[in-house]
Amino acid sequence: MNIQDLNQKEQEYVIKYLKIPDLLPVEENKLLLEVKRNNIDAKKKVLEANIKLIWNVIEEIEVSDKYRFDMLWEAGNNGLFHAITNYSQENNLPFKRFALQMIKEYISKKITALR
Repeated sequence: MNIQDLNQKEQEYVIKYLKIPDLLPVEENKLLLEVKRNNIDAKKKVLEANIKLIWNVIEEIEVSDKYRFDMLWEAGNNGLFHAITNYSQENNLPFKRFALQMIKEYISKKITALR
């Protein structure tokens, strides 16, 4: 799926989040610890800084009439939210790798359900 496949509103939405800079690993780790303490602001910052990962996954998917961008984005968002709330630094897995795995899993499940 290319950004040109999206309507203007969807394009603007994606572009808005693509412009948000990545967090430095130290800052991200501190925020993820705060997420464990139910800090909503920390969760929002991690979500916004990593939401571009959803587009990275969606971008690899071929366009189909069976599923729309908003469905895939919602599934990816759920995967990212799951990653943020369930990430453990004890796994020695970088957060972005864990988040990508969760996003791909949630989007794959959505595509499978729509087939």
